[in-house]
Amino acid sequence: MAIALLKSKQPVRVVGTVPATRPPVFVRVDLADANRSNLVTVKPMLIFECWASNSVAAEELANSIADVLESCEAESVVYKDAAGVDRRAWINSAEIVSDPRPFDDPDPAISQSRWQVVAELGIATNQ
Repeated sequence: MAIALLKSKQPVRVVGTVPATRPPVFVRVDLADANRSNLVTVKPMLIFECWASNSVAAEELANSIADVLESCEAESVVYKDAAGVDRRAWINSAEIVSDPRPFDDPDPAISQSRWQVVAELGIATNQ
């Protein structure tokens, strides 16, 4: 759902797994933890890795991702489930939990720059 949300709001490639051929700019979404707060709402802790050719571009991308996340409360998102069926989810809360808000997290084995944002989203689905 977070990938579908970002794809609808950002012009960059958003993925769950790093592609074999790395694009020059992309965002990888990774699940760090998830808690169910009630019968219909799950609260995943998500890591948004923002990759770009240099640190300035990666930081700008991370800040734009943080802005999208901070403004997504009460948004409805259409996504495909594992069987390819369209589903709808609602973002009922969003909190950036990384401090600082986005942060530099270079990977010495990769020539691209990486900045990250960590957020907890409250997501309710129609499942």
